[in-house]
Parts: sequence; C-alpha cells; structure tokens
Amino acid sequence: MTIPLFFTINLLGAGQSKETPPDWEFAGRTLDSLVNVLLAEGVTPTVFCSPESMRAHTPMLEEFMDRGCVLGLLLSPSQSPLLDGKQPLGKLSPAHQEEALVAAMTHFQQYVGHRPQLLRSGFSSANAETFALCKKHHFTHTSVTLPGARLSQLGSVWVDAPAAIHDFSGVTEIPITTNPEERLFNRFPLYLSPEVGDVHVHARLLEHGKAQGHLCVVANNHADYFQPDSVMRANLFALLDLIHADASLHPVPIPPPRTN
Repeated sequence: MTIPLFFTINLLGAGQSKETPPDWEFAGRTLDSLVNVLLAEGVTPTVFCSPESMRAHTPMLEEFMDRGCVLGLLLSPSQSPLLDGKQPLGKLSPAHQEEALVAAMTHFQQYVGHRPQLLRSGFSSANAETFALCKKHHFTHTSVTLPGARLSQLGSVWVDAPAAIHDFSGVTEIPITTNPEERLFNRFPLYLSPEVGDVHVHARLLEHGKAQGHLCVVANNHADYFQPDSVMRANLFALLDLIHADASLHPVPIPPPRTN
C-alpha cells in the first residue's frame, strides 16, 4: 500500500509581518532554492500563492508549472494589501469572505491565465462557509484544516476536525499533518514542517500521518532555504531523507494524478 505525501509551500507577500518574507529578494531566493531542491529529490510540490506573490514571481511560477508543479491560491486577507483585509479569513462574514475570494481569484487568473482550483487559507483560518464558497466557485480541493488547532481569535478552530482526507461541502479537504497531543508555544498543534522541530519530531509526525492515510507537509517562504548553512535547509534534507527511506510514501502534488 502506498500513502500519498503532499509537500506544500505557502507564498505570502513580503514585508507584511514576521510570518512573511522580509523583502522580495529573500522571497524569490528561498522559493527558487526550495522548489529546485524538491524537484531534484523527486518531490513535486504544490505551491499556494497569495495575490502579491503571483505578481512578484510570475515568470518563476510559470517555469515551475512547466516542470510539473501545481499552483493553488493562498487566501490570507489580513496579510494581503491587495485584498485590503483587516482580519483572517475565518473571522470575516460570508459576504466579505466571498469578496476576498473573488478578488484573489481574479489576481490569480490575471497572472497565470487560469482559475485556481486549490485553496489554502492563512493561519488555517476558515469555517463551514469557506468551504461552501469554494464549492460555489468551482474549487475541487482545499488544504485548510489544522486538526487540533483552537485559536478562536484567528478563526482557526479545528479541535474536532478529521485528520484524514474527507469531503467538506462537496470539496476534497486534505488536512495538514499534525499531532494534536503536542502543541507549539502559540497553541497551534505540532505540524509537519522543516521549520518545526527536528528529525525526531518529523519521524513521529510521519508515523502519525501514515496512520491517517496521507501526509501533508508545509513549508513557508519566510524561512531561509537558500543559505547553504541554514538550519531550515538542513532540516529540509533530513526530512527528505526520512521520506525517501520509507518505501510506502509516494510524493505527489494536489490533486494527485489519476491512475486509470
């Protein structure tokens, strides 16, 4: 039995907060390095792009699509000047969520020439209305939920969310791999990322995800993946070694390719 592993990358606009890249040069260098490492290692990533990152990195993203990468929409109104948002997505009314979603979709299509079909929200902030809007606007897949999260101030409450891939309002939701029994300082559950923990943490989370039938890894463009001696780059290669050592794991983009 093979278990799908989705390696996802979040691209936020530069200079917005400590959770975003300090500037666009940094953002471009870390994106280029991260994607090229993954492709060289046989791992084709899914890249979730904010409107700002679509505009800044269009040629690079088009090249990555030509090489097999899949692009999705990263919707984080409170971190997006183009969306003029003041709150995370899950704290907005349904009408304001739809307004932000449609505006972000328009930017996405403007820069890469097609509508997005995959969605992730910043801070995993969303609610049932978010998924209904995704269905309405013809999204096929989301990767939003962070099982075990309970940050109501961010609109990120997934205490009872399923950890396995499931249907949510007619959209296929691929949860991020977490261990709700272990928590970070910000009360998010421990999640699978080169930026969180070490090789021992990653090994535990890989086993936890395998028990749920899939793994979903998250990397972010505010982390330094381009300096040869950076901790994140070392963690990335250590995680990839664990993935390659497990013959049951099958890295694929979202949605996984059909096998008829």
